[in-house]
This record gives sequence, C-alpha cells and structure tokens, in this order.
Amino acid sequence: MRVIRLAPSPTPSTRLLAVAAAMLVVGAVAAVLAITGPRARPDGLAILAIAAAMGLGVGASMVAEAFRSRKRRSNEDLIRLLGPTLTDAYLLLLDPKLAGVPSDVAALLVGPPGVRALLVRRWVGRYRVRGRGWEFDTHSHKGWIPCITNPSYEGMAARDALAAWARGAADEPNLPLEAAIVFPGKESHLVLEEPEDEIITADNAPWWAQSVGGVQRMDAARAVRFVEAVMASRGERSTARRSVRGS
Repeated sequence: MRVIRLAPSPTPSTRLLAVAAAMLVVGAVAAVLAITGPRARPDGLAILAIAAAMGLGVGASMVAEAFRSRKRRSNEDLIRLLGPTLTDAYLLLLDPKLAGVPSDVAALLVGPPGVRALLVRRWVGRYRVRGRGWEFDTHSHKGWIPCITNPSYEGMAARDALAAWARGAADEPNLPLEAAIVFPGKESHLVLEEPEDEIITADNAPWWAQSVGGVQRMDAARAVRFVEAVMASRGERSTARRSVRGS
C-alpha cells in the first residue's frame, strides 16, 4: 500500500509542551527544596513534597499526552493496520479535507475495488454492532446500552458527501464508493453481529482486505484522475500518476 500525506505531519502542541515544561521545572525545584530544606519546618517540607509530586506527575502526563495526540493525528496506527494487508495497487490518501466532506474522514483508500472513505475511531472498551445499531458493554447491571454516537450513520453521511464532491470536482457521477469504520487499536473490542456496513478492526483486517479485493470496479487511469482531483483540491503538487501507475 502506498501512502500520500496531504498535510504536514503534525507536531506536538508548542503551548502544551511549554506548560508541561513549566510544570516539570516547578516540580523539580520543589523536590530539590524538599530534600535540602531545613528539617525544622516539617509542614513546609510536606507542602514542597506535594508540590514536587504534582509538578513532576502532571508535567510528565502532559508530555506523554502531547505525543500520543500527535500519533493519533498522524494516523500511524491506521497505516500499520492496513499496510500489511494491501498491495501496492492501493493508495492511502491521509487527511483529505475536501469541501463539504465531514472532517472526520481520516483518509481515502483508492484501489481496484473503488474508493473507501475511512472514518477512524479509537474507542476504548467493548462494543457490539447489530445491523446499524451500536451498543456499549457497561460491564454492570445495565448490560449493553446504545452508544451516544452512531458510526454507521456518520459513515453514510461521509459517503454521500464524498459522492457529491466527486460529481462536481472530480467529474465522477458514479464513483464506486463505500464508507468503512476503522478501529486500528487493540483497546477497541468489537462484537460484529451481521453489521450492514464495513467495519475494520485489528482482528478482521486481513479478512476484510480479501473480501473487498476480489472486485475490480476502478481501473488505474480512473483512479489517477480521482486522486489528482483530490490533490488539486488541496493545492498539492500531484504525484498521483507516479504513485498509482507505479503499482
């Protein structure tokens, strides 16, 4: 699978890292004062010890969160999930950001079966999908409860919006298009009971790739035109022809 990033790789928030650094400095200073301070003031030493623990703990947590956030935004876990299952006949366009298309479309997967609008979810816990109904396992007397949001309907909205964009910007009135909901992390545990939509998880990715790979709906020339339209909409210098035809 070939990958094109349509936006620069995200960097950790400068502001968040600055606050984290300040917290770490405060915690370190408090720790030094607590160690070297006069023992005659036990109350003061206790306060310094608490400040040191809070400063170092909160600062370290903020640094870790900054880099976790960067990793999520860069979709490295999505690449790791799909890369081993797909050949170079597929092209993954990260962060498309097309006019009128929901911003939570993390990527477009273009290949012989057509185009997949990929919505990535990193939910933690156990979920069940029946048809287009989504439920969460509370592990309590409440049992399974409906999820607050419904990725199936979000995927349908994204698919329809992308189809409308393709008709206007890419001159594709009948784009072979589907939406797929992707759970790339092992923290998401899904029970799939005849879902009506494509759902890709860390467990079923190879099976999904085989199931969609047997259908040829889009030739290389058509794929090139679509990818070039996507890249042109982002003002990118087009490398689509080389990327797709090099497969």
